[in-house]
Amino acid sequence: MGECAVARFMIVTFLMLGWVFFELSGGTDFEPPQQEARPLNELLQAVEREERVEVAQAATSPSVAPIVSEEPSEDIAALTRARFSGANEALVTVLGTATAPVQPVEEAVAEPLVAASSTADIRAVSGTRVNMRNGPGTSFPILATLTRGAEAEVIAEPGNGWLQIRVSDTGAVGWMAESLMQPVN
Repeated sequence: MGECAVARFMIVTFLMLGWVFFELSGGTDFEPPQQEARPLNELLQAVEREERVEVAQAATSPSVAPIVSEEPSEDIAALTRARFSGANEALVTVLGTATAPVQPVEEAVAEPLVAASSTADIRAVSGTRVNMRNGPGTSFPILATLTRGAEAEVIAEPGNGWLQIRVSDTGAVGWMAESLMQPVN
């Protein structure tokens, strides 16, 4: 069979497949299913009605907490006051009667994880050249490259195969794969 015959065979095959697909999908009689068209304003009003019902139910249903002790200690009373000091302001904001503007939420600041043990966990790099990264994964940028034998203190070990470390020589903090570190004897 020549190249021309193979090309014709492929063209005819694709044309047949196209025709079969057209016929199986409904052909000229195909009509897409009709959806009920609802204006966007009507949908937004329905969502607002549901939210108002939920807020009203939350405002009218009392929240009951079990009594732990007849005479609470001073520690528990102080904790309760500190913990729920802003509860009334939050409820007023949710119900929509607050006159003060709502303050924006502050951005979360990433803080280094702290290990619970009091003794330093010192480990050495076991690979020839190993990348220390900005976060626990290979998608994070490389901060430094450490060579075999470089010692570092383990700051945190979250259990995901990565260690947050502080390099002994430079004090740089970053993340390294746990499998590339070995305990120092």
